[in-house]
Amino acid sequence: MTALSLGEVEALALKAARGAGLDWGLAEEAAFATRWLVELGIDGLALLAAHLGGLAAEPKATLAVSARQWHSPDALTLCPIVLGAALSDHFDLPEGAAFGVTQATDVAYPTLVLPFLANAGARSGVIVTVEWGETQVLLSDGSLLALAGAEGLLATCAPDIRVTAKPKWLAATGNQRPAVSASTVDTLNRLAFRTYVPASDQSRRDAGTVETDSQ
Repeated sequence: MTALSLGEVEALALKAARGAGLDWGLAEEAAFATRWLVELGIDGLALLAAHLGGLAAEPKATLAVSARQWHSPDALTLCPIVLGAALSDHFDLPEGAAFGVTQATDVAYPTLVLPFLANAGARSGVIVTVEWGETQVLLSDGSLLALAGAEGLLATCAPDIRVTAKPKWLAATGNQRPAVSASTVDTLNRLAFRTYVPASDQSRRDAGTVETDSQ
């Protein structure tokens, strides 16, 4: 096993992505994603190596993405670097994931998408939930908040990815109405009672009278 610094991880990922045929922009995105994962203790280099090896065997059409349906227009496995960058760029647009739900299909190595969504969520001040199979990842403030189904991080392909974004306060409450205690209701009712006018003979008579302006 070779121990690499984060700087070395990023530099190696950048060169490898370029060697696999990605342009400089995408190679830099791949390097960023790999470093982000390694910093969290996830073997991003292994995931990137497996993905880049697959790119050499598949047509370059996998590097295209339909921005509204989030799938490869040629029905091929979608590159997670391309998808991640596109989801990030469109995050706050009508077709993006901010304050809504986005689904992508047939995504290679879905874990490589996470860094892009983490950054986009931090930029927009939301908590992002990413789900595929039995895996659920919560991202907040540009980092990993919670993880369920960790074995899914090694998935080579996800038939379906679901991305949900919520404001932090809404995510914290689960969008549920809070339960109200009986004592709170009683206190508020006693205060509200002070606004009532004491009953009188006249008010009782008026309560049963209906008057109109048209006579």
